[in-house]
Amino acid sequence: MWHPVLGVLVAAAVILPEVAFAQGVPHSLTSNSVPGTVAAEQQAGLPSLRAARIAAQLAAGFGGELAGFFVGAPVGAGFGAGLATITPLPTAKSAVAGGVIGAYAGIAAGAATAVYFVGRTDEQTASFGATLAGAGAGVAAGIVIKQLSHTAVGRFLYNARPILALPPVGATIGFALSRKLR
Repeated sequence: MWHPVLGVLVAAAVILPEVAFAQGVPHSLTSNSVPGTVAAEQQAGLPSLRAARIAAQLAAGFGGELAGFFVGAPVGAGFGAGLATITPLPTAKSAVAGGVIGAYAGIAAGAATAVYFVGRTDEQTASFGATLAGAGAGVAAGIVIKQLSHTAVGRFLYNARPILALPPVGATIGFALSRKLR
């Protein structure tokens, strides 16, 4: 079910920056500077999109989100268990809730950080906030798709695929939309 969504998001990572550029194109562009071309992007102060860089950002984002998961889940669980000492919630329930929230936050932060540092080069940079917002939107979309999928609860890894697939895509889109020349 989430494969078409992933395809749409990857296409959006390539198309949306071009649409945003086209909306801000000054009228003085010549016919040789067609929006979306390298010449038009450089004239507008945007570095060109490269498929190799996008692929590297996606690959790094997948690795970063796994690292973020393994850091965020235990930190969140510890924070949740610590909250149980000052609230009437049982320790186990608050530790599990904290672990889930920490895992989601770690996935978003890990994917965004990896995408940002791989995409940032000598010639271009972008907004880390936009990259993190894109990863957060990917986590949120993955949670919604997971909830709508109505699959068996025991198949956690199957259910978690959208949550694991979409944050790097969202982070890459956020990076691409906020990119600029250094």
